[in-house]
Amino acid sequence: MLGYKVELKGPGALTLDGFFALMGCSQPLNGTNRGCGPSVTHVHINVEVWTMGYAAEFAQIQAQYPQTAPKNLGNMGYNGVSAMFVPLAVQQNAYEVEGINLDFYRDYNKSWKTPGAYFAAPSELDVSKLLPCGGTALMSTETMSNYLAVTGDSAGVSVDSILGGVVGKCFDGYFWYAPACREDPSTCFTWLTAGTGWGFSEHLIKAAVYNMPMAAAVANSWENYANMPTDRNFTLYWWVPDPTFLRPYRRIYQSVSERETA
Repeated sequence: MLGYKVELKGPGALTLDGFFALMGCSQPLNGTNRGCGPSVTHVHINVEVWTMGYAAEFAQIQAQYPQTAPKNLGNMGYNGVSAMFVPLAVQQNAYEVEGINLDFYRDYNKSWKTPGAYFAAPSELDVSKLLPCGGTALMSTETMSNYLAVTGDSAGVSVDSILGGVVGKCFDGYFWYAPACREDPSTCFTWLTAGTGWGFSEHLIKAAVYNMPMAAAVANSWENYANMPTDRNFTLYWWVPDPTFLRPYRRIYQSVSERETA
């Protein structure tokens, strides 16, 4: 009987990283140059993938690399839901003060409401706990090309002549500002995420389409992601079931993403 060696490669920062690792791309963690092409893959199984949240990217990979594209083998019994979450106490305060329903996405529309007044503004954050833009999913041409195609927000992206595509526009070194608060970041509410930008592919689009004054920021470690909300009020990328945040949070809209093990 032949012996087989199983080697754990470790976690990637984004579902997309897993896609490209399974394809044998030489630099699957590099959002600006994945190093894809004819190769031998040394990564064969990814056990946690948010395929529904990256449906467009998954389909593009299937079309562009039909011979090496990863296959979704189905669910192993663990499901979850990701969304934007808001502290329950903040939601209650906003409702009592001016009748804003922060558990309803339409009340984040800056044309009618001022949601930024109830959360930490970008200027209040300790940027030493954040990833610079260059280390985030803003540098993913897959993510930001899809953003531009859906929203038409050319001011939210930059053309990278070397890559031949677009990347996210960086503001103040650490943030991406939605159109609703781009001219005055002090009116933004901060949306905090982790990894290299979990949820960027959908939340940036929602911020633009729903006219949300959102500033997106990425914590530079799991510890900072878990601890920063104890000092400031943020909206969060989060998923259930998960016990990380003990302070009560309420989901304001359900993501189309499902957390799957495949």
